[in-house]
Amino acid sequence: HAVIVANLLLFAGSGLAVLGALIVAWLLMSLLVSRHLERRLVLEMTGDATRILALVELDHAGTLTLTETPTDARFNTPASGHYWQVSEGAEPLLQSPSLWDSSLPIPDDATLHGWRLRPATGPSNAPIFILYRQITLGPGETRRTFNIQVAHDQSETANAQTEFDWEIALFLS
Repeated sequence: HAVIVANLLLFAGSGLAVLGALIVAWLLMSLLVSRHLERRLVLEMTGDATRILALVELDHAGTLTLTETPTDARFNTPASGHYWQVSEGAEPLLQSPSLWDSSLPIPDDATLHGWRLRPATGPSNAPIFILYRQITLGPGETRRTFNIQVAHDQSETANAQTEFDWEIALFLS
């Protein structure tokens, strides 16, 4: 009788250890995918921002203009979840048609030394990621500093993460 109890305890302990290892594996894989999705998002948003920056210039009167309209249709559809904005101080000067009558919140920690990513609330109170930095335009002493921001809806990344989490949970089960 004691042997049966010992075997049952050993079996239960082994099962719990395996279950614990599977849960840890699931959490670590989920974390890895989350980081991968964030890196891909930053790469995509940096590409979008670079294309927009290539179209921004100061004209002879010192007015910020676009040399041509960005062609990415996601930025032209109102409330699409894809937005861009160029501002000076707290004033948006240029922005994507997708923002419609809204604007992106102006960051207070933008620098000239690289892109930053932060979560925020966008149009219609939708959660978004904003990639932003400062740029300078203009010759010599007339140089001015602007904030450029590109935003994407968080739901795309969240949906991909949720799908992966369910699929890996089913696989590990």
